[in-house]
Amino acid sequence: MRARRRSDAKSPWRRFDADQRHVLRAAGQWKLASGISLGGRLELSSGMPRTPVVDAVFNASSQSFDP
Repeated sequence: MRARRRSDAKSPWRRFDADQRHVLRAAGQWKLASGISLGGRLELSSGMPRTPVVDAVFNASSQSFDP
């Protein structure tokens, strides 16, 4: 799956800045004989591409342009 966005109806579609195409999550829990529970979680993801900057907005407080 790909997440796509656009700024307004006239602008072209672009990839979402935080697009993660593949995500795998695994969780597990073990209960020991003493009654203590141990758990863990693992997450693997591909993506987080760097989308080309096509526009910027002037930030008056820092006197700089933000993408």
